[in-house]
Amino acid sequence: MIKNYFIITVRNILRNKSFSLINILGLTIGITSTILILLWVQDELSYEQCFHNSESIYRVNKAYQIGTETGFNPSTPYPLTKELKEKFAEIEEATKFSQRRLLVRYKDKLFTERRVYLTDSSFFKIFSYQFIHGSAKTALIHPNSIVLTKSVAEKYFGSSDPRGQLLTIDNKNEFIVSAVMEDTPLNSMLQFDMVVPISFFTRPGDETDWGSHWLSTFVLLHQNSNSYEIEQKLSMLIKKHLPQEKISLKLQSLDQMHLYSISGEPEGIKSVYFFTILAFFTLIIACINFMNLSTARASKR
Repeated sequence: MIKNYFIITVRNILRNKSFSLINILGLTIGITSTILILLWVQDELSYEQCFHNSESIYRVNKAYQIGTETGFNPSTPYPLTKELKEKFAEIEEATKFSQRRLLVRYKDKLFTERRVYLTDSSFFKIFSYQFIHGSAKTALIHPNSIVLTKSVAEKYFGSSDPRGQLLTIDNKNEFIVSAVMEDTPLNSMLQFDMVVPISFFTRPGDETDWGSHWLSTFVLLHQNSNSYEIEQKLSMLIKKHLPQEKISLKLQSLDQMHLYSISGEPEGIKSVYFFTILAFFTLIIACINFMNLSTARASKR
């Protein structure tokens, strides 16, 4: 019986080529458009899900007041992470980092690397990257060590294990390759090619300077910690060290960084909602169009 249905369907399509082409093509375009839109939506919602405990990772943002205006940015002072580790029992780990452009040389190969992270060893305790050579635990122990992503390691050293090799940065400082990790996931806001210890680039007085804000700070909270209560304690801490400034600190979940602004406004998520609704409307319209044309053709027969 199924064979007969198939034969009849093929005969009808061949007998009414123009009608069949329009009807099937319209439905195909509708379904394809819906699938492509939903794939984009899925990708947007998957940001930062590559990390373990991503729901417990937060970025520390700063809210500051200038006159009657309130501004927001993710820059924080250098000594903040030390205070967080020592005085906040709710915080399991804290790390700081800054992105910088460096001139990197290996023998006759010279490149300007624009995505270099300056950070500390806690960075790999919070963010669970996959390592090819070396270990996350020992990657940044030495102050002159450097971690490379897979693609950058191949650019300098080919497919061989580059651990122990020397890279010269800014034509004066030599760093030893301590580990190679997988390239950073595309569905992550954290994009870098190299990681070096921030202690090597620390300026005199940075460790006690609360007035210079040039770092991003991330924290890993213990489970069941109350982020609102931690925010209140953070604001009290910053006011203690900068009493003359109108500054407060806010926590932003890692999961929200891509779809929400620093101030918490749902900028990106609005587009996700819009295109999700658009996808289903496209599918419904394509199905209605297909059924209407098929019904009209059936009534003619």
